[in-house]
Order: sequence, then C-alpha cells, then structure tokens
Amino acid sequence: VLRNVKLSGSIPTDIWSYQELKH
Repeated sequence: VLRNVKLSGSIPTDIWSYQELKH
C-alpha cells in the first residue's frame, strides 16, 4: 500500500498508511 501511495504522490494518504502500520 505504501508503494501505491508513493506512486500516487498523496501526502495525506501516506500519513494514514504510516499510522496504520504503526498500529
């Protein structure tokens, strides 16, 4: 997912994914 987000270039989504991983 993180890779997909990076490809999309969505900063807000990246943060969301990061939080999910931390969880």
